[in-house]
Amino acid sequence: KGAKFDRYRVLWRHTWQPMPDTSVVTDFQKFSDIDFRKELLFREEYVNDDAPESFLSLVKATPDFTVTGLLRKRVNRFQSITEAYPDVTLSTGEKPIGETGFYSDSSEGITAQADYTTLRRQGCSQAISW
Repeated sequence: KGAKFDRYRVLWRHTWQPMPDTSVVTDFQKFSDIDFRKELLFREEYVNDDAPESFLSLVKATPDFTVTGLLRKRVNRFQSITEAYPDVTLSTGEKPIGETGFYSDSSEGITAQADYTTLRRQGCSQAISW
């Protein structure tokens, strides 16, 4: 009496490698209510994954550069997560600077604002090491 019968969980996890240097990972988790996980899932799953996030990740890694893309959306209204409306980063690995013994490493990223109208530059970082 008084029990909820319209409780549900939608879970979709998928990994795909369309090319040898490219991987796509998706994780979609939708719950009917805030207590569903605590009351109906196995304890290990609830404890180990305390705040599941839904996301789509794309990584292309080559010897010269790495491009990563992340799209993260809040699908459960009772959760508070940081949404990423595509977040894209381009990184180069350590590259030697001539025969000096110094190496250069750089990264550049952009992300869209929540209203999709503005792109924000995450910043460019460059490091030199030896």
